[in-house]
Amino acid sequence: MNDEFQKAIERVVDGNETPASRNAEDAAVQAATAAVVRGLVRPETPPAPLRETLRRDADRFVATDTVVPFPKAEESRTIFGDWFPSKAWGWQAVAAVALLFAVWGWRRDLASRPIRPELGRMALMRADDNVKRAMFAPGSDRYSELRGDVVWSTTGQEGFLRLEGIPANDPGRSQYQLWIVDPERDEFPVDGGVFDIPAGGGEAVVRFHPRLPVGQPTTFVITREQPGGVVKSRNAKPVAVAKL
Repeated sequence: MNDEFQKAIERVVDGNETPASRNAEDAAVQAATAAVVRGLVRPETPPAPLRETLRRDADRFVATDTVVPFPKAEESRTIFGDWFPSKAWGWQAVAAVALLFAVWGWRRDLASRPIRPELGRMALMRADDNVKRAMFAPGSDRYSELRGDVVWSTTGQEGFLRLEGIPANDPGRSQYQLWIVDPERDEFPVDGGVFDIPAGGGEAVVRFHPRLPVGQPTTFVITREQPGGVVKSRNAKPVAVAKL
């Protein structure tokens, strides 16, 4: 808070307000509010519909003739001192609009953040009545502790793997790769992408999208391949298999 603004508040609280002090006070309020606006508003341009709505609201606010009675000093004192004079209310409205811009930017940033895979899996199962689910079985004795399932949405062309007991991998040496078998589409399985399992154990949920459209999948197979995956797997012993 700058010195002029502090002095203006003290004059109102002490009852020593004069015409000259009121002018100084108005200037201080405007400067302080401008600082709030600069702190709240991000250098972003809102969408055109929002800009038009704010413009109309501002026009209605300026055009109004309503006079709001301001409480007397002895009735409005609080631990923070007296409220600002009624002339400052216009600037308070500007600060409110600035806060609206800040909230809008915060909500946009929140919406752009990626959804956690486990929450995305639950949302998919609730939103799509046609989601299919199958349990994984170990592909070899090496992965005998593996368990989990796959959920798949043909409509959304996406799915989620949920795995436990699968060994962690070093991404610099190998990666797990998902394959989707759709006999009606092609004799070759569709690449479902590569993924990693971090150290530490526990449940891992992986979201996937096939590289090509899949219509009637019958089997989901996980293999362990070179970093980045392969076009065609030559691994004769899969890590896990799930049949619909």
